[in-house]
Amino acid sequence: MCVTVRCSNRSGPLSGSRGRNRSAYTGNAGDWQKPARRGFETRERVVPVILKICEVGNPVLRKVARSLSSDEIRSKDTQSLIGYMRDTMRDAPGVGLAAPQIGESLQIAVIEDKAEYHKTLTPEQLHERQRVPVDFHVIINPQIELFAPADLSFYEGCLSIPRLMAMVARSPSVRVACLDEHGEQRVIEATGWYARILQHEIDHLQGRLYTDVMQPETLTTIENHQKQTSVSNQSSQQKEL
Repeated sequence: MCVTVRCSNRSGPLSGSRGRNRSAYTGNAGDWQKPARRGFETRERVVPVILKICEVGNPVLRKVARSLSSDEIRSKDTQSLIGYMRDTMRDAPGVGLAAPQIGESLQIAVIEDKAEYHKTLTPEQLHERQRVPVDFHVIINPQIELFAPADLSFYEGCLSIPRLMAMVARSPSVRVACLDEHGEQRVIEATGWYARILQHEIDHLQGRLYTDVMQPETLTTIENHQKQTSVSNQSSQQKEL
């Protein structure tokens, strides 16, 4: 997520603060069995496999995804799928991608919040959002526990619901028990932006979308939100002069 990531049906504005309107975006993508673009190996280099995004209305997005055994996780097929998901997430670009978004009803999600996605944010904004870079990692069969009430609101979007975004209240602190890509047990304790990403991706694995928990009256297009944010920022700057 970031204040202004490359924006279209694949990304959008992000930010946030308790009880105030900010903007947030959680990116994702889909359908690994039918690569939408490149995906082949040459003697010189491996070309990323970019997958098709499953959009809202596709039944796979509403299913509770199936858990995987450690043997399944370590299989060649699952390891390849994880690599395709990583490539697709980075191409979007997004900070997270769940397997149902690529047409696979499996309890797998990949997450990565690169420092380069933070370049449009001021130090004050980064502090307000409790946002720091998050290295690439995989969560499988996650179980989430909220450490605080879901009262931190941000505008949130999704690659599976292109062009739209709305305010969603999330918990600012969570604990996730899961398996990693090697089938090993992991426990993650996250706050701020990272906690929001985890909640969004784990919702996907349970057949939920952000529209299920959004504040309906805040639903808007990404374009309109950016225009409103720009006007608000200009007004604020004029008051400071």
